[in-house]
Amino acid sequence: MMPNLLQYPVAVFGHLKAGLIVVNVNPLYTPRELEHQLRDSGLKPSLF
Repeated sequence: MMPNLLQYPVAVFGHLKAGLIVVNVNPLYTPRELEHQLRDSGLKPSLF
């Protein structure tokens, strides 16, 4: 979760260039909503 900063698209591009998949999440999600989205995405390893 990153706020809307100039660094965000740079970070996303870097992840994509490295062959990683970016899963955007809403920082206003409740823990239950966040858990559902991450499980539904099939997330295994993650970078925070």
